[in-house]
Amino acid sequence: MTVVALAISCNTAPAVSYEQDFLNKRLDDKAKAKALVDVGTASFNTLIKEKGEVDPVNLIREYFQVALKFDPNNETAQKMLVAVEDFRNAKLRESLAEAKRLMQKDTRKDDEVLNLLVSINRAILLDPKNPDVIKMKADTEQIRKDLVKAKIAGAKASIDKASAATKDTVRDELLVSAWTTVGQVLRIAPDDAEALKVKDSLSKQIDSMVDKRLAGLDKLLETAKFTAAKTQIDSADELNIKLGGASSVIQFDQHVV
Repeated sequence: MTVVALAISCNTAPAVSYEQDFLNKRLDDKAKAKALVDVGTASFNTLIKEKGEVDPVNLIREYFQVALKFDPNNETAQKMLVAVEDFRNAKLRESLAEAKRLMQKDTRKDDEVLNLLVSINRAILLDPKNPDVIKMKADTEQIRKDLVKAKIAGAKASIDKASAATKDTVRDELLVSAWTTVGQVLRIAPDDAEALKVKDSLSKQIDSMVDKRLAGLDKLLETAKFTAAKTQIDSADELNIKLGGASSVIQFDQHVV
């Protein structure tokens, strides 16, 4: 990965570090291309082929594009670039078809409105200059604003109720609901300042929630009360799953139960 990062930066950054200079002197263009292709292929296989993720498509495509600048005859880079483009085009068609289907409905449920905006966001990521994408984004701009406003208000309401709750279980469920809602906002408006502010505030409360679940765990392990310890870990793990793995304090690999 280091070789790839340095190779790319050699083409884009004016300043050259010692490491970059060293690699430039030690690796010829074909070696740089191979390094880029190796990392790009590994990323393609893991993130695109296995997981079907869309977010890294543009970066992975760039690996092969830069590799071909170093070595225009690299057949693997050429084939992988085609594979990335095929995936991008297929996902773009899927996103546009889903967005068009939902836009044609006279009435939409809340989850359908969210799916509509998510589909358009995915299409924007894949091809922001596509005329259909540009039109859909413009046509749904007010829908996006209204949904973001409503979702943030709902998240804040859940947080207010959580602060007034007397039972931990009620408080936890309300905070989980708020976290899920803010996550939905950030899927359709990733740069929304208010949503990011709410998320940052929630992060601290979430870590506190999980800390409570794990309180006394070390003592249970030290006294060989493994059944009770496992129950406690399972409780924290269940909560973290609901949060989509949001907690930064859970490190179950440190415990053997």
